[in-house]
Amino acid sequence: MARKNPTEEVAADVIFKSDYKCCVCQDGTRGDHIHHINGNDNGSFENLALLCFKHHDDASITNSLRRKLKPKAIIRFRDSWYDQVKTRRQVKIIGLDMEVKNLSQEDLLKAALNANIIIELIKTKEEYYNGDWNERKAILDKIHKFAEYTDLRITYEVGR
Repeated sequence: MARKNPTEEVAADVIFKSDYKCCVCQDGTRGDHIHHINGNDNGSFENLALLCFKHHDDASITNSLRRKLKPKAIIRFRDSWYDQVKTRRQVKIIGLDMEVKNLSQEDLLKAALNANIIIELIKTKEEYYNGDWNERKAILDKIHKFAEYTDLRITYEVGR
């Protein structure tokens, strides 16, 4: 049976659940591959994991003395990473629902800035989901420029 590429929807789910980072090293700067855990299986969500170039090579090596990154290990790394990402996102959501009292001008300025950034993120996400698959990396780069903001609401929107 030939390997089947995942649909765009499934690929987007893998990228989102992994926070666009390798499930083994959690590094999002070393490139990415959506890896078929069982090389002969179809492009189902359960059979996929996001790996960086290095770990994809480790999972794909043949005829080598190096130890291969085996499917069971990839599944454990993936499932653990998905749980960590989900927990981190839930913690951020809880922090967003706090009562606000005695706002200063600086607080209002930050709130206005955050609102503008959130509007930009929403527009960029719409562009991502409506855009061409080949343009998605450039669109994701637009979103990631907001990742450095320390406000929980912005961080939450970047991760959604």
